[in-house]
Amino acid sequence: KPKPLPLPLEWERTSLDPATGLPDRSMFDANLRVMLRAGSQIDLASGVLLVKIDRRDGLKSRFGIRGAEEIDKGVAYVISHALREQDLACRLTEDTFGILFPSVDGEVGHKLAQAVRNAVRYHTFRSNGVGPEVLVTASFGYTTCAPTDHPEIVLSRAGEALARSAQRGRNQLHLAEGTTMVYCAAASA
Repeated sequence: KPKPLPLPLEWERTSLDPATGLPDRSMFDANLRVMLRAGSQIDLASGVLLVKIDRRDGLKSRFGIRGAEEIDKGVAYVISHALREQDLACRLTEDTFGILFPSVDGEVGHKLAQAVRNAVRYHTFRSNGVGPEVLVTASFGYTTCAPTDHPEIVLSRAGEALARSAQRGRNQLHLAEGTTMVYCAAASA
């Protein structure tokens, strides 16, 4: 059976997070529903990656609110530049980003999640853009979305993978494939 063409999605970007300029949580939720609906029409899987900045409260206490926001902007920039043109990064909470990957199977989604992880892991962050280097790490949770998945189930699986990564330590990536949890990458990998 030939592979279907990638989903031609038009992302909704009307409500933006003021600190990062990325679409906010409401846009993530709306676009996730659109992506799942489009995937169900042509029976094509997609993916969701959650990225949580580790110990963000410590960054805020160390660099202040403005310094932490500059680091958030840096993380948003790094994530956005690690994506394909058709992907969408959104800011979900103060320390968490969500990425939508349309038209991917489990293998491609894993590679894309790994690319985002490596982009954050190897980037040199600086407070206020010019200050000393700041160690910024994140935890990553990825899940493949079957065309018939409900958004709440998708977010639950990705959230569980993210929680596992956060428990193991910095720069960890876990994949949730249906009911299976797979440990993918350690900080040293």
